[in-house]
Amino acid sequence: MAASRRRASSLPSHTVYRPADLSKTPKLPVLLWANGGCRNTSVEFTRFLGELASHGYLVVAVGRSNIPFLVIHGSIAAVADEKDAKGNPLIISDPAVLIRGLDWAISENSRKDSVLYGKVDTSKVATIGQSCGGPQAFRAARDPRITTVVALNSSFPTEASPGMVGADGSWTAENLAIPAAMFTGGPADSGFNGAEQCYKALASTLPVLKASLNTVGHTGAYPMPDLRWSSAVLAWLNWQLKGDRQAAKMFAGPDCALCKDPDWWIDTRNIP
Repeated sequence: MAASRRRASSLPSHTVYRPADLSKTPKLPVLLWANGGCRNTSVEFTRFLGELASHGYLVVAVGRSNIPFLVIHGSIAAVADEKDAKGNPLIISDPAVLIRGLDWAISENSRKDSVLYGKVDTSKVATIGQSCGGPQAFRAARDPRITTVVALNSSFPTEASPGMVGADGSWTAENLAIPAAMFTGGPADSGFNGAEQCYKALASTLPVLKASLNTVGHTGAYPMPDLRWSSAVLAWLNWQLKGDRQAAKMFAGPDCALCKDPDWWIDTRNIP
């Protein structure tokens, strides 16, 4: 189905991606999106987020497309206080901003004059972020309403390596109690080694996926987007948020699709 990107006047800090026609869609699970570079705009991920939304998701992404795209040289911390001409921050790493998006979605689902009235499955929520947005999504996943957390080209802080953007050391991968997935772009991806270490730190009882598509590097999965990448991410979301057990066959079981693709390397735990 077609997807749309919209600015919600009641949520000026975010951009909303959703199916264009809501008349025939089942209730939409919620994806809370944190941008690469912790940028305050999702413009570089427009096609990827539109692809996710087109499969029946409400994506509430940090930032607006009219905020300048910040090219980061050096550390993110060095540009954390930069603002545009209107005083908007160019970097957002606060997990509370993602949760603001969830609160808005819940409110719109119950507001009778909203186009989203009764259309949102507020019990199925993922936090998902790319690069710097991965730790941001992880910190937001401390909220008990979050169902699963996904890091793209990134990972989560661990006790051995807590020094990610915004990390406080008290909330690390060892504390996580919900299913988690990490997707990286191969050894050339700067998030690859962190995901390897994080996978080992996550509790052995959790459903966990670590998958690497070795042809896309750190940012190559998003401009078109790469459909092998987005299909794999969607498989995890469909399993976790829509209860689609067939989707889990993308990365587990005798018919594991990613296992048959030499460009993918995967490790899993507790996936039927």
